[in-house]
Amino acid sequence: MTATSRITLNHGKEPGDYGLMNFGDWYGERGANWGNIEYDTQHAFLLEYIRSGHEAAFFLADETEKHNRDVDTVHWNKAPEKEGLVYVHQMGHTGRYYKKSVPGTLGFPRAGGSVSHSWAEGHFNHYFLTGDRRSYDTGRLIADYYIRKNAVAAIRIYQLPGARLALDH
Repeated sequence: MTATSRITLNHGKEPGDYGLMNFGDWYGERGANWGNIEYDTQHAFLLEYIRSGHEAAFFLADETEKHNRDVDTVHWNKAPEKEGLVYVHQMGHTGRYYKKSVPGTLGFPRAGGSVSHSWAEGHFNHYFLTGDRRSYDTGRLIADYYIRKNAVAAIRIYQLPGARLALDH
């Protein structure tokens, strides 16, 4: 298993804040933010598992997938047009827990979401390897969100090979 995978195992444990909301994510972006699976971590771990057969990479992918889909992605909102938004890396994962950044850091207390921090491929990869329908549904929810927001941004998500295969499923 790669050194990066081993390091990820320890992120979150260092600040002593590794509970239900934080499980499966990594901590320390800009000194105070949770990573919110930036750069599609579950996709990277699943590729590592497929290439190497290291079971630890699969289990890390499973943890990061469940965190990203269940914590970092909006599945319900009183404003339905926000369903599918993925929160960027920030303090408290989804923001609004803090009014200002931790002193001495560049943490984001209320960052919101962005297409530049949203990935669907890892959700579809997880679905293909596990059959977990919630991963498939989350990938579709994210893609549909960006279709509603901006068709150009959605093209980025739908162009992914895994996304195209899942949509044909």
